[in-house]
Amino acid sequence: MPNLQKLLSYLRFKQNISYNRLCGLSSDVLGISVSQGALRNYLHRLNETLEPVHDSYLAQIRKADKLGSDETSARLNKETLWQWVVHSHQVVFHTIAQTRGGIVLDNILDGHKPTVWLSDLYNAQQNRATHHQICLAHQVRDCQKAIDQGDIKLGMALKEMFYKAMSYDARDLKLSTKCIYKKKLTSDLTRILNNTTHTTETGRLLVKRYTKHGHNLFTFMDFDDVDATNNASERHLRPSVTFRKVTNGFRSTWGAQLFASVQSVLGTAFVNNKNQYDYFREKATPNSS
Repeated sequence: MPNLQKLLSYLRFKQNISYNRLCGLSSDVLGISVSQGALRNYLHRLNETLEPVHDSYLAQIRKADKLGSDETSARLNKETLWQWVVHSHQVVFHTIAQTRGGIVLDNILDGHKPTVWLSDLYNAQQNRATHHQICLAHQVRDCQKAIDQGDIKLGMALKEMFYKAMSYDARDLKLSTKCIYKKKLTSDLTRILNNTTHTTETGRLLVKRYTKHGHNLFTFMDFDDVDATNNASERHLRPSVTFRKVTNGFRSTWGAQLFASVQSVLGTAFVNNKNQYDYFREKATPNSS
């Protein structure tokens, strides 16, 4: 029975299957009758079991040297909440909070300041580390917006520069070579900002943005294991977006907490190349570390 409970809870949060369908699956496929009330009670206990596991991931985040982060909306009944993810190359931590404000990251980091922070330009993500890498994929989208609005010359020049930078991210380059490429990219940025006129408000804002944040565009070139984009954070949040659309949100606070814990477990399994179901079963066992 414990293995069945773990399987059903895994299917609930990994495959977004409703309580009703899970009970039907158990009965029709496995020949085991499970009521929705029994499943709910198990999930409530699972929330308590995973709490120390979730806390251990938080402790690891507070020691990590390089972190990425992003957030997306969540729903609890009719209330809008925010699901945050903060991750390193070894651990993934999700939490669901009532605010999108920087206080959430303040509480997560608890004074810890990593070497590198990778994120978009949302204000709450700023000044979190010694060095900041702005997601270049977001910049490409904003450049395309400028192009669509008529700022073709500026938008295209910036967009091509960002694509060139992201192509370097995919290569196995020595740091000395990256240093040379970074100097060229920085020179290109200065040339574009100084010599390319803008014709739209979007173009003006891009020039203002890169004049202020240009030093954070190519930070990834100074490190071996920092990405040029925040795609990893978005991948960690994608299952949550799907879950929200399928289920229309959470019905209880403990359910939201459990979801954050389960996504932390599954994400941590993923970044460590572990089988997610096996890893989840291990962590869903009481007294698991």
